[in-house]
Amino acid sequence: MTASTSLGAFSIAPLFGTRSYQLSIDASVTERGIRYDKTLALVTDDGRVLDRHTHPLLSRLKYTIDWCDRRGDYVVFKAPDKKDLRIRLDVVCGLLDSFTALHAGVEYLCSVHGKRASDWFSSVFGISCRLVQLLPWKPVLFDTGEHGAFPINFGGKGTVRIMAIKSLVQMYDWVRELKMGLLTGSDFRMNICLLGPEPFEEECLVGKRFKVGDVVFRALELAPCAETFDFNFEHETERPGHLIVDLLKEKRQSSTLYAGVNCVVETPGFIRKRSDLVVF
Repeated sequence: MTASTSLGAFSIAPLFGTRSYQLSIDASVTERGIRYDKTLALVTDDGRVLDRHTHPLLSRLKYTIDWCDRRGDYVVFKAPDKKDLRIRLDVVCGLLDSFTALHAGVEYLCSVHGKRASDWFSSVFGISCRLVQLLPWKPVLFDTGEHGAFPINFGGKGTVRIMAIKSLVQMYDWVRELKMGLLTGSDFRMNICLLGPEPFEEECLVGKRFKVGDVVFRALELAPCAETFDFNFEHETERPGHLIVDLLKEKRQSSTLYAGVNCVVETPGFIRKRSDLVVF
């Protein structure tokens, strides 16, 4: 890893499956990941979590975050012909009416956020669903095939995806060959952007522990991308994402497209822009 590696930016997606939102303030990191990242989700009546692959409209959903309102931190969702929906982020729903929901073989413990919010999303997506808060859950193992199995969301821990900015720029340059628009960190649901490493050099972190700011991370695996990525979805018309995936796999000479590294938090704390990355 390049000696002069530092943190360039960090992002969260409060609602599971939406595009990332770049933070302009220092971020608190808990054992579950960056605060407020993937704390909300939409769950169908049969107990399955909606994601952007089965419901692409999630990638188009607009939202902003209002920090430190006198009454708390809020995410504000927007949709055409709908009144904005404000959801408070810094309030933990109760466990009394909790239930479990499934996504990719992982069982999540959820608590319903409220009927008004659920009705809003049901009308936007045209499917009966409930807005829930994801709560700490029991240990599970997520099978990653050829890369073995690693613990995800165990004891309330979550994964954080890191990626070098030069990796993103390199893939952006490749995609320009197809004249298919732009790539951004939100296309890969990136949480932490690194300054310094050469393209894909961050992949050498797998299996290592490193520190950014006050936070100690452990890099678990290369982060695989879906086969039908909704790249730049809101601007696309006749630009299927699978063409971009196929091109990037060809350029990387890999049967699977990876983008960044999935990590878990070992020591919570704060991260700040320009904090150095130190590998143990």
